[in-house]
Amino acid sequence: MDQNYEEQVERESKVWYRIGFFVTIVLAIAFIVFGIVQNELVVGFATAYVAIAFGLQLGHDTVVDDIFFWGWHKSIDMPGVIFSLDVDGILFFLGYKLIIAPIITLLLFLFFGLLGTVVSLVVSIFTFPFKAFSVIRETF
Repeated sequence: MDQNYEEQVERESKVWYRIGFFVTIVLAIAFIVFGIVQNELVVGFATAYVAIAFGLQLGHDTVVDDIFFWGWHKSIDMPGVIFSLDVDGILFFLGYKLIIAPIITLLLFLFFGLLGTVVSLVVSIFTFPFKAFSVIRETF
């Protein structure tokens, strides 16, 4: 039963990888055709290469996958608050725990997620030529 389940999960994940591959190919063609920045073909090709390199390596066991998910799985827990049991202390506690701490946590989550995304985009440019054949073989 475990082997059938693992085969089913692998089959379903390959379907998602193929969908992601075709989406990145369509985006890459759009970047090349429309030129996004002042109709420059070089920028279109560079953006297409980055999109394909990142899109193909994401979801496979590569360093790009590790860096990307490191950033988005980073969790920041806010420390406990010492407060007094008077009205001002309780209002401070509620204000901090319900307003300030969630905002700071969200900002840190977005910062680390975007940092992981940017670093993985840069790393994917350099690692793609070495991983291209194995990633495409695993996907198809």
